[in-house]
Amino acid sequence: MSTDKTVKGFFTRLDGGQYYKIENYDCMEDFFMTITSSSDVWNFCWSQGGITAGRKDCDHAVFPYYTADKVSDAKSYTGPYTAVALIKDGALHIWEPFAALAGSAALRAQSGKNI
Repeated sequence: MSTDKTVKGFFTRLDGGQYYKIENYDCMEDFFMTITSSSDVWNFCWSQGGITAGRKDCDHAVFPYYTADKVSDAKSYTGPYTAVALIKDGALHIWEPFAALAGSAALRAQSGKNI
């Protein structure tokens, strides 16, 4: 397995569908996004976690309505979280696929979006 952690984006095919794939997305700099909507729903989030969202205005926030730096600081308690539990050889192992992977050259993060 390659230990190259260069971020690469390219088109690929999987199960007959075309996808845009980003390898080593966990090595990208964190960036702030606005998710747009045709309704009164709003969402601001960081690419590596941390989110604020709501309807109409800041008084109707689902998550606390903060400035971008405070939303980033809230990564540990707002936004996506995934944990997979596995029992192997009688021992419990927890894998958090979206946690920081910098310490492990054996893990390779990639993400894809169908087009």
